[in-house]
Amino acid sequence: MNENEQTNDDKEKSKDPCLWQVINCEKKVCPTGPTGPKGATGPTGATGMTGPTGPRGATGPTGPTGATGMTGMTGPTGPTGATGMTGMTGPTGPTGATGMTGMTGPTGATGATGMTGMTGPTGPTGATGATGATGATGPSGGSFNASAMVHDESNAVIPTNDPIRFNITNLYNGITYDATNGEFTVPSDGLYIIHWWINVKNNNHLSEDCEQHTLGIELHQIYPYDALIAHSSTHNKLSCCETGTINGNAIFDATAGAKYRFVNSSAVDFALIPNDLYSASVSITRVN
Repeated sequence: MNENEQTNDDKEKSKDPCLWQVINCEKKVCPTGPTGPKGATGPTGATGMTGPTGPRGATGPTGPTGATGMTGMTGPTGPTGATGMTGMTGPTGPTGATGMTGMTGPTGATGATGMTGMTGPTGPTGATGATGATGATGPSGGSFNASAMVHDESNAVIPTNDPIRFNITNLYNGITYDATNGEFTVPSDGLYIIHWWINVKNNNHLSEDCEQHTLGIELHQIYPYDALIAHSSTHNKLSCCETGTINGNAIFDATAGAKYRFVNSSAVDFALIPNDLYSASVSITRVN
């Protein structure tokens, strides 16, 4: 053993005497004794650090394309896009040739005109007959403008079933009026129209009966026989001393000399009430 070998052995011996013994024994090729029993496996040592990743290998060839998969379900239809601009109108094509007009057929021959018959001679005028006697004069038809108008300005009290006596005559023409009894008399047969309005007050204040009443009037023909012509009343019931207006109109057929008047048809007495000046007004006219 040279000096260098001796030096290295000393170094190894100083690091790990046991390991040195094994190495030294191997160098001397010591005879090997029988193998002793296997000792227990020592615990696994800690995993060492992973070494650096080696360079990436070359990419292998691309494999064959797989079979096409099944088509997926169609998605919902998207919203309709905006309508595009209308294209320009193309040029008008040429007008086709006009077809031929059919020929008009010939006019048929006019038929022969028949002969006009001859007019016979006029016969002689007969002798004028004798004039008949003049008949008796018929009754007068009366005036078609027969009329009358009256009104009242009083506070007169009209008991139930009594006539209304309007106290002022405005005009009369053919139709007469008697203020003492409230009667109109027509001069001739014909159709007449009559209008009226009357302001009234429930005059039941002297009675213990305080019930409300509707106040009304009736237009009667009293000659040549009694007949009801028309009826009108207040639009609502009136308490004691309350006022209202009765108005109406009628068209009636009359005979010459017939007489007419208004009467209080209420269940209680009423009083006439002036409205500014008039408390009532009536007009009557022949229309046919």
